[in-house]
Amino acid sequence: MLRIFVFCLFFSLSLAHSLFSTTYVWEDYDDFSSTELNANNWISAWWSGAQPASVSSEYLKLSGSGVAYSPISLNPRGSDPLLSSMPQQPTMHSFAEINANGIYGIEADVMIPANAPISTGVGIVGFRFNPDGTKHSMGIELGYWSPGSGLEFEYENETPPVGQGIEKSTYDGALGNWYKLSLIHTASKGYLLRDGTVILEFDTTYDPNWYGFMSFNDEGNPYEVFVDNVRVLRRSTTTTQPDPVTVVSDPNEQAVVVQVGNEYQWNSTLDGVTMWSVSESERDGKWSALTAKFSGGNLLYGFEFKDDVADTGNNKVTYQIDENGYIKSLEDDGDYQYYNPVIVENGVVGTIENDQGVDSVANNGINQVDQWFFTTRAAAEEYYYSKVNPKDWMWFDNYPWVYSNEMQEWLYFYPSGGTLMYWSNKGQAWRQFN
Repeated sequence: MLRIFVFCLFFSLSLAHSLFSTTYVWEDYDDFSSTELNANNWISAWWSGAQPASVSSEYLKLSGSGVAYSPISLNPRGSDPLLSSMPQQPTMHSFAEINANGIYGIEADVMIPANAPISTGVGIVGFRFNPDGTKHSMGIELGYWSPGSGLEFEYENETPPVGQGIEKSTYDGALGNWYKLSLIHTASKGYLLRDGTVILEFDTTYDPNWYGFMSFNDEGNPYEVFVDNVRVLRRSTTTTQPDPVTVVSDPNEQAVVVQVGNEYQWNSTLDGVTMWSVSESERDGKWSALTAKFSGGNLLYGFEFKDDVADTGNNKVTYQIDENGYIKSLEDDGDYQYYNPVIVENGVVGTIENDQGVDSVANNGINQVDQWFFTTRAAAEEYYYSKVNPKDWMWFDNYPWVYSNEMQEWLYFYPSGGTLMYWSNKGQAWRQFN
């Protein structure tokens, strides 16, 4: 059985039903009341033997006849890198992609008719097709696999490599019955629902770039399945908030932090930005240096001040700007690290950072600013050396002046390139600090 996009069973997890108190406002998308498929709403794709999506009796019909359509095959948008790596192209799958921006959830009634042949299925799905030929997926599949066993519901979140993820399945469906299936993808969670009840909940590490429906018959037999009453969740393109105002830019004038109303947020993308960070440890109060480079949806980092950070593969995590305007990065241990920008002063960004969930970085008067970001290396070094207070040194209000009891003189520090220079008041000369 060759099914690339239909969810494979690798292992099963028993998950308790979670409380789902958030109210989502669904938007009607298509009830297929016209005689033809609305080309503005849908993008069709099909593999050999399958047929393009169409409208039949005021339903969306996904089907396969076994007879080649012209053109014979059309891949789902964005899937070519994945399919090019397959030794054999799959067949008899038909796809209907929602053609709209800002979608983060879809819902519909689906049905496999009573006369369907064995190995027929229909699914509601969100894919993330990646340029490297891998994919992420979340969705619900309804499949007819053997007479007398009922229809199987499979609920799955899949992460690369293909086949890994979490899955739950039940055999409690019937041919000819309609079932309301929904999926919702938020900045941190994914939800798969049946008739308004959450069946599977999981953490997400990706944003789908394809939402829609699919159908198949794995034995190559002619089939039809139907979809109706499609609704979507769409991120609003309008807002009552004032337009964001850039308050911090990097030396290349790329926006780093914006102000929306009374709140600071990271710019919607930081790709192309390099920042230098200084942080204080909660455990021992020690100060640490960090160089952070944002590139292609990844955060590259090094635990020192450098002009650039190379991608070694060991110092890279994915990042995104979530709906709160926080940096959200996926750490090696599977937790999300959040950075909430709460203070902006003279181009310095003070953040609350934590990996214990969104609430751990909320600006609630309890969580404290403990990491500062700078858009120049020199400014970060100046701040860092003002905080690292060596034994027997007495700072004069603020860096760069310091009095050394050992040397019995005042010193003036100045970062220059990759070194730290100091002015000896006694010797009347610049020297490199070690």
